[in-house]
Amino acid sequence: MLGLFGHAALFSPLLTNVLRWFENRPGTAVGAVAAGQSMAGVVWPPVFSFFIQDIGWRDTYFWFGIFAFATMLPLSLIMYRRVPGASEVSARARTDVAGPPTRGGGPASLSPKTLQCVLGLAIVGCCIAMALPLGHLVAHVSDLGHPAARAAEILSVALAGSLISRLTALGPVADRYGGLVSIFTFSALQTAGLVLLIFFDGLLALYLIAFLFGFGYGGIVPSYPVVVRESLPVHEGGRRTAIIIFFGAIGMAIGGWLGGFVHDLAGSYTPAFLIGAAFNLANLAVIGTLIHLGRRATARNAIG
Repeated sequence: MLGLFGHAALFSPLLTNVLRWFENRPGTAVGAVAAGQSMAGVVWPPVFSFFIQDIGWRDTYFWFGIFAFATMLPLSLIMYRRVPGASEVSARARTDVAGPPTRGGGPASLSPKTLQCVLGLAIVGCCIAMALPLGHLVAHVSDLGHPAARAAEILSVALAGSLISRLTALGPVADRYGGLVSIFTFSALQTAGLVLLIFFDGLLALYLIAFLFGFGYGGIVPSYPVVVRESLPVHEGGRRTAIIIFFGAIGMAIGGWLGGFVHDLAGSYTPAFLIGAAFNLANLAVIGTLIHLGRRATARNAIG
């Protein structure tokens, strides 16, 4: 539970703040910030794998905690810098319903509270599907008979895919088509990667599928703050983003637990991955409905 609060308390302010610093191309800005998380995912799994085998998981986590405290606390002081023109932006934001018009925003017919609830429901679905492979990919690959070192490398490939996605694809998609289309696009890629994990067990295929899955999942969560910026009140962006990301963390926790629970019952990760794909399809249905409602509202406004 403490980890859930920590994730929402750290990740959400970073994404919300960068959206305040960059009025133009918010998707690119969010992708660059979120890429740091993916970079960590590329670097740390092989390091953890080495030290867990050498000194055990308890000591590995202890020394990682020391390292995180010694680096994150000084770096957090940078966030004390005030956004240029923050007072003017804040005063103007309280008279605005949402941020500057952006393609792909949520349907105006939904109230801010309703849209936030729908987005919270949607992120639970995609994060359950996201956590299943991320939490169990190493175990799944090992169960297929591959060495633990290769399994850790495959996880790193997935996280490398998320890094490339956030640096190269998230910005162009979100900035041109809007946050909802960005969520739908990357969620569809994540679904494809999750389903393919069921049918392939060769090492090369697993590397490629892991990259596809990572490329998809990397663009999903950072797209939600873009939707908040496009469609919800600007001065409430921090609170609403944090709530949505917190629901995503709940989805991640459920997915990680669900994968192990189903594996223990079935003796295989195949049923767990199928359940994850079903949750991901539910996410696509919700986001697709929001896109449809938004486009229909736009068409009505154009006719009117």
